[in-house]
Amino acid sequence: MEAQDLRLVVRCNDGRRNRGSHLDSSGKEPKHAMSGRIKRMLDEIVQKKSGGKVVLANVTMTKLTLKGLNPDNFNASSPDDPAIIAKVAAIAREMGVVVN
Repeated sequence: MEAQDLRLVVRCNDGRRNRGSHLDSSGKEPKHAMSGRIKRMLDEIVQKKSGGKVVLANVTMTKLTLKGLNPDNFNASSPDDPAIIAKVAAIAREMGVVVN
């Protein structure tokens, strides 16, 4: 495992390694998996809360980081973990933002 790979690795009942819930039963990403959704959601929150103002964007990113979601840790190829997506959606509701 590479040093940069910080995802939780757990053993399945049959001994296979499973790197997250985005993997199917064979341990591969399903074809319908869409990566980058978390990054898009976080960017949408920042954009809607800041209205394009840099200072407010930085404040919003700081709030997200304090809530446990650093927007800089996600990119367009980041795998979509349903638990993190749910957390982002909950934070968006707290902030009064509707995200897709």
